[in-house]
Order: sequence, then structure tokens, then C-alpha cells
Amino acid sequence: MAPLHARASGKAVRRLPPELLSDIAAFVDQRRSDEDDVEWRIQSVFQDLRNAAATCRAWRGPFSRQLMQELHVTIGRWTEHKTRDLSLARRYPIHRLRVSLVRDKTAAAKFFFDLLSLTRSSVKALCVSQEELVLDLFAIKYDLQNLERLELSGIESCRFEWLGHMRPVLPKLTFLKCREGRFHALSHFARHVSTPALVKIELKCGYNQLFDHASPTREALEVELLTCKGVRLKEVSLILEDDGLDASSTIIKLLVEGLQACKSLRIFRLSVLSYAGCRGRNHSQELNSVRPLVAAIPSYAPFHTLCINFSIYAKLGFEVCLVALLKSLQTSELPRLVDIQVWFHMFDTRVGQKEAVVWSKTKIDSQLNETTWDELKSWCDKENVTIDLNVIGRLTKSNG
Repeated sequence: MAPLHARASGKAVRRLPPELLSDIAAFVDQRRSDEDDVEWRIQSVFQDLRNAAATCRAWRGPFSRQLMQELHVTIGRWTEHKTRDLSLARRYPIHRLRVSLVRDKTAAAKFFFDLLSLTRSSVKALCVSQEELVLDLFAIKYDLQNLERLELSGIESCRFEWLGHMRPVLPKLTFLKCREGRFHALSHFARHVSTPALVKIELKCGYNQLFDHASPTREALEVELLTCKGVRLKEVSLILEDDGLDASSTIIKLLVEGLQACKSLRIFRLSVLSYAGCRGRNHSQELNSVRPLVAAIPSYAPFHTLCINFSIYAKLGFEVCLVALLKSLQTSELPRLVDIQVWFHMFDTRVGQKEAVVWSKTKIDSQLNETTWDELKSWCDKENVTIDLNVIGRLTKSNG
């Protein structure tokens, strides 16, 4: 008797219920390594959905609909000279829209407005990469009532064109991600766009995002994404791109002021890097950016989880980062803290990349300084806090 799977035919696969095919397509779409790895999604996930859609007529509909839920559009220098076809946006409900826009291109901007007007009722995630952000995009006119996630990238300034005194409202927006944007522009967005449901913010920043021509002085700067929205925020993620930031730096002072306004904060994620121990680099052996940020969390907030990602380039980075974390915990008032998650990402100094090698607990214990590591674990035991430490990367001669 032949095995059961040997008798299965292609007809049986094609006769799968449409609901099950839709679930399969959704599962394929959710298979991702990193939501920011756009090229990986295009080459892997999108390609799989396209191949499945071309398998047979029964599969075409479910997989095509899933594929068209995400649309990437680059509106560049020559966009206005091409025929702009919006038929796909009219045919399929687009849930995730990623648009890169060139500044001062009237035709390109009009195309973006037309595209957004067609997708306004279905789009749930919007990524805008643009130097000058027109806040009219978020006006009631475009009715982005279902937008839940917004990513702003490379924003250097914000302005209104037609609204006048009308204030844009994003009633369902819960997550805002800002990358490589000027603080002045992001503060302008925070002041003028209402986001009553916003509970999560991710901010990637460095020296380049701090100073601009619009606000060259300290007095004109403020992280209003945190100070204006902080009352409702439950989760804040900060990604610091520069090494050597300390409590006296302007950018840390601004972020401290913002965190002090987060009265409902539950989870704080912090990503920092340290070049301590790197050959040929004259960097500080102390990591002073962690302590003021952790200490800024209000003691009365329902804060329970601290997640820290340390990017290091040498073995000495373990000690430097653990000392910074220990001092931060010892000098902060976090009475409701129950969980600390620490990730070390070890980079190869020769190529600036990390290998996806996860260390065992035994190897971690053997490489860490016993005094500091034991002191940190003792503090956690005393405060009844769980700590989970993980290391990714390979220890080589160049970073050992």
C-alpha cells in the first residue's frame, strides 16, 4: 500500500478552502528576520508570495491580495516623466505603504497625495522618507482613521500647506518610529498632530539629529515627542548612534527631560554602543549615557521591564557596559522593576558586522568579569529582579 502522501495530488492542494489559503499567505508574509530589512523582504518574502500566486488559479487571489497589502514606492528625480499608474492601489486594499520622496518635487508630491488618498481607508502602517514633511498628509481630509503605525525617516523640517488652523488627527496611531530626523522637526510634528492613542515611540538619534539651521541653540530644542506625548506613553525605545555621550551632553539632557515626562512608562528599551578596548581608537573607557537615562524614569511610573542592547567591538566592552548598568541600577529608584533583559552584540572590528552566533550561558560566565557580574546578580537577587543576559557574535583575535 502506497504512503498517504504519495497519493496526494495537485488537485487536492488547489481545493483547499480560500480561508485556509489566506491564512497560509498571511503566515508567509509574517516570516521576517527584521522589519527594517527592506531588501530581505523584497528578495525573500515578496518573491515567495509572487511564486505562490503564480502556482495556480486558486492560489492567485489569496496570495496576490497578501502581496499587495504592502507597497513600496520611490518617487525620485524622474518620476514626473513617467506615466503614474494607480490602478493597483484602486484594486487592492493596501495595509502597509512605504514611500521615499525627493524634496521640492511638486509632481512627485502630488503623486504621493493621490496615492495616499486612495489608500486612506485601508492603510495601517505608513513609512515616509522625506526631508521636508508636509503635515497636510495627516489631515482629516485624508481620513487616516485606521493608521496604527507611522515611521518618519530623514525628516529635517515640517510645514503646513493648506490646513490653516485645522489640526491633523491620527485617532488609532499606537506606534511612532522616528529615524534620522531633526529634533526640531519632530517636535513640530508632536505639537501639531494629535495622537490620542499613541503608547509606543522609537527614536533613533545622534549628533546629526540634534543641531540644524532652524534651531542652533540649546534653548530652542526640546524632544517634544516625549514631553508632549509622554503622559500616555507605555513603551519608549532609544537608539543612540554615537559613542562617548555622557550626562553633560546636550542630547542626553534633552532625552532625560523627555523621559521624566513619561508618567505611564512600563517598558524602556535602550541601545548604545561602546568602542572600549578597540585598537586604534581613542574612546572613553566609561559608558556614561546609560545612568542619567535610567535615572530619569519616574519612580512612581508602573515601570517593570528594562531592555538594553549593547553593541561592543572588543572584550573590554563587556566590563564597561556591565559597570554602566550596575551603577545605573544602584543610583535609580525603580520600585516596580521586575525584569532586566541585556543583549550584547559583538561586532568584528575589521568589517563592522556581527555574526549570528548565540553564546551559551557557560561561555558567557567564562568571559565576564566575575566581580562585576556577581555584583550585578546579587543586586538583582536583593531587589527580586530577574535578569536575562544574552550574547550574539563571535569572539575573534580582532575583538578579543
